[in-house]
Amino acid sequence: MTRSRKLLSFFFLSFLIATIIDVTTELYVGVESVTFLPHTILAACFCFAWCKSHARENGIDIASGYPLGCAFFAVVGVPAYALAKFGVKRGMTITAKAVVFMLLAILVSWLIERLIVLVYVTSII
Repeated sequence: MTRSRKLLSFFFLSFLIATIIDVTTELYVGVESVTFLPHTILAACFCFAWCKSHARENGIDIASGYPLGCAFFAVVGVPAYALAKFGVKRGMTITAKAVVFMLLAILVSWLIERLIVLVYVTSII
């Protein structure tokens, strides 16, 4: 597995861990979104590292600000990097994969949240 794919795997895992921590602290302690800021910073670091690794794996010189764009505003940074460095066809493919990846991470996090809440509510009854 390439380094960029490993980073994406850890990025996905970070969503799951943040969801579990947020839901359990909200249910048992009453504090909401304890991982928001740390997870946002971690996600930005993952986006930055992914962009640099992906470029290095594809033999692209990435001395410009694309990794920072991916880190600070991924919605624009990832498509800008993909389209500028890979052209329209491959760039759109990379962008589509990024969108599917994020939607999948959000969906799985939502499902885990629902499952934890269901278990919590069932254990109270």
